[in-house]
Amino acid sequence: MPTPPDWLGHRTVTGVPIDKIRTIPWLEFAALLRLRLGGEPQVVMHWRNERFQRAIAQADIEESDAVIGFDTSANILADRAAGLGRPLILDQTIAHPRSKHRVYEAIKAQYPDWADDLDIRPDTIGAAEESEHRKAAKIVVASSFTKRTLVENGIAENKIILNPYGVDLKRFSIRHQESRIRPFRFLFAGLVCARKGIPLLLQAWQRLKRSDAELCIVGPLTPTAAAKCRSDGNVNVLGKLPHTSVASMMSESDVFVFPSYFEGFGLVLLEAMAAGLPVITTTATAAPDIITDGSDGFIIKSGDADALATKMEFCLGNRERVAEMGLGARAKAERFSWDAYGDRWTKILQEINRG
Repeated sequence: MPTPPDWLGHRTVTGVPIDKIRTIPWLEFAALLRLRLGGEPQVVMHWRNERFQRAIAQADIEESDAVIGFDTSANILADRAAGLGRPLILDQTIAHPRSKHRVYEAIKAQYPDWADDLDIRPDTIGAAEESEHRKAAKIVVASSFTKRTLVENGIAENKIILNPYGVDLKRFSIRHQESRIRPFRFLFAGLVCARKGIPLLLQAWQRLKRSDAELCIVGPLTPTAAAKCRSDGNVNVLGKLPHTSVASMMSESDVFVFPSYFEGFGLVLLEAMAAGLPVITTTATAAPDIITDGSDGFIIKSGDADALATKMEFCLGNRERVAEMGLGARAKAERFSWDAYGDRWTKILQEINRG
């Protein structure tokens, strides 16, 4: 489309020649319709992903030297590639599902009233993922956290390649002048749910009891989060916003807080850093790969409300230091471009082809 509608904005990419793209749009629309009619999201997406793999033209696989598949979307593709002697490289976007299950059990114990917010992985999807890990020639991950969970679940370390994501530096800029006329602002952006640490964040915020600061929560809310998260006093729950509005919110905030329990990377961390925000986040993200603790952000153990409150309190009491850390965060983000990410993928594919 020359000018895609706004609701398709996150499903489009510029700069890729049209002859390089094959689309199967009816599958996506069918999946969206099933979701709207009340279908269970994991089941619907698994249905879509299996049919997508079967719908890929045989000629496209035959013309390739290697095949790249995403996790939960490559178990059938791996067999099709193997039948033609092509290696499958699995792009693993989130940490291992068995580790995720263990984390979910810990969240349920810590916040039992959020238990309904945590999905249960159907056995069929788990089996498909196990098949992908077994059949892939290499597995590319974006964070050392993801790599660690794969290794602890029996995947050989030499099969895993680390390739951190990048950030579009043109979309984000430093603009904090308004901080002098508004309360000090902590910002969360992402899916508002238990896995992302929302109950922990609200608990830490209650412990602070500060009237000179505000917490803004941006992102789509799960049903459980919608029932429990309300704008109240100096907490503003803004819901889902367009990408451009999120970028603006970042540039008008002071600290980004992302206490997630489980990620594959957490791309929003790099985006916040590109907007000049120091980040408070956890070891269960890409933080150890992209943040220098105490320099351009803070890294805490996931699930530690006391540590989170302590770091937020530090930011409130050291605002000049926070501004310095924000400049450092921007400088760090500039090391992570999508061009560099693509260059590393090129090297990965060349080495596999030579092998």
